[in-house]
Amino acid sequence: MSSLPIKEKIVEELAQLPEESVREVYQLVQKLKLQLAGQSASREPAQSGASSHNGQAWKEFFEIGDALMASDAPELETLTTSVLKMRR
Repeated sequence: MSSLPIKEKIVEELAQLPEESVREVYQLVQKLKLQLAGQSASREPAQSGASSHNGQAWKEFFEIGDALMASDAPELETLTTSVLKMRR
């Protein structure tokens, strides 16, 4: 997902503000940027240990998905198809 549309919308909104308000927004963004950088730096050691656990969880998740796909019966309707037919 690209952040370009979000950035364009922000620029459009800022362009409508008075110059002084834009300066205030800029200062606020700089403060938030510093705070976020500090928070992410303090979280990094905790995340490195959790990363391997998360990797294992994702591996199991995809293995379950593969097993479900292997046991799929294509001759039967999917749940999505059944629900869509009921709504019509």
